[in-house]
Amino acid sequence: MKTEIEKEKYVYYWYIIFVRGGKEEKVIESIKSEIEKKGNKFFGLIEKLESIKDIMKGYILCRCYLTSDLVSFIYEVENVIGFLNHNKNEKNLPQPISEKIIKNALFSRENKKKENITEARKLDLKLNIGDSVIIMKGSFSNREGKIISLDEEKEIVGVEVNFLGQKTTIILPIVNCQRK
Repeated sequence: MKTEIEKEKYVYYWYIIFVRGGKEEKVIESIKSEIEKKGNKFFGLIEKLESIKDIMKGYILCRCYLTSDLVSFIYEVENVIGFLNHNKNEKNLPQPISEKIIKNALFSRENKKKENITEARKLDLKLNIGDSVIIMKGSFSNREGKIISLDEEKEIVGVEVNFLGQKTTIILPIVNCQRK
């Protein structure tokens, strides 16, 4: 395990990794678990992995000290398509993304979250567990479901829908539901 002193010798930059849409969290977990399995070889090289699927599906932000071994490793992770402006067999490393672009992306995400919260409060949704709802946005839009969980603090609901003949629970923002 690298110590903080050893980590200081790395210079970290931001990179954008393309992944299959909807697999962002799974890819992040796969990368983290594979690094734990491989031991010290990659430990300390990745400082942060963050999904930005709420503003752009299929993208992960990665702040790391990129090496050719790390690039090869990331390309081998299931559901990874590649890096922004880089082809898999290129000898050069991917080009980092500027801090300004990353800050703008993260700022946009925070603003979008605030807008959703404001929108929910404007609508003053009074949904309860057991309510029948119609999903208004997202992959399950126009589907009917039943609220089985509700987190008013986080402003999210668990809605049970019939998907391929089975009851499936999806978690989504309260603002994406309308009482039936």
